[in-house]
Amino acid sequence: MDKEKIDINLIEYLRKMLNNSDIAYKAHPKRLTGGYETKTYSFQLEESPANLSKPLVVRIFPGRGSEHPKRREGTVMKYISEIGFPAPNVYFDCFDPSILGGNFIIMDFVPGITLFEYNRDVPKIMAETHLHLHRLDSRPLRKRLISNGFEESTLSGLNWREPYIHDNDLNWLKPALKWIKDNKPESKPAICHGDFHPLNILINEGKVSGVLDWSFNRLEDPCFDIATTIINMSINGPILLPKYGEAFKETSYKYLDIYQERSLIDLSKLEYYQAFKCLMMMVEYDVSVNVWHTPGVLDAVIERFKSITGIEPVPN
Repeated sequence: MDKEKIDINLIEYLRKMLNNSDIAYKAHPKRLTGGYETKTYSFQLEESPANLSKPLVVRIFPGRGSEHPKRREGTVMKYISEIGFPAPNVYFDCFDPSILGGNFIIMDFVPGITLFEYNRDVPKIMAETHLHLHRLDSRPLRKRLISNGFEESTLSGLNWREPYIHDNDLNWLKPALKWIKDNKPESKPAICHGDFHPLNILINEGKVSGVLDWSFNRLEDPCFDIATTIINMSINGPILLPKYGEAFKETSYKYLDIYQERSLIDLSKLEYYQAFKCLMMMVEYDVSVNVWHTPGVLDAVIERFKSITGIEPVPN
């Protein structure tokens, strides 16, 4: 959907939701950078309720093809912001893709610069913020998600990925899937961000002002979230964002050391969840998630999986 259509449809949606035809833009939607699979715009309203008169953001989640699956970012972000975690508060959560071309949420605009731009105490701030998230009580969120219509089976585990492997007869991934299922450790669910790294953490006036991009949230063992951070910063980051290169890797290892000082990590479980994350990425490669088709990413993911499991998946 083009920018002009988004501009028109967004204000009409807000007028309807707020039952006020006088609401208008003080600042029209402006595209923000960041995000591989989402579109994000900042905007500001006038003639609106006081809590909506400040700068806002609309984040649009386009579906693949004709599919627009119901997203749970809004529910998760609203819950954790209510209990004091630095995430944008969400005001509207819409699952009608005809309005803006996909599901979307309207939330607070978070001021600040990325943690990497701030460039002070980066591993320490990462570790402390991640530990804060993992110590939140996930049980009320699970209940809220289920009451909002999300199936419990979709909140953790391999979700759609295991059925996809079988439905599409991906023989190259079946030994990997068997290893993951046979070696699953006991886990204690926590709220996991799923893409936690310094570019998703904003700093304002020396403090974390917001953690962004909850697209990959799930209720999983904290080791899954830590493993995802390690994979993203030691494999994906240096390839996809070469200007950060070794800094991403070095930061991830320091972050892990500090996290472990604050809360003991089962290193065998951490290795398992690195393999788990690698399998997820290999399935997404087959689905043609563009980012995983960047040259070098799949080879590095397979090598990491092999180093942990001894299994080397070979794509058809």
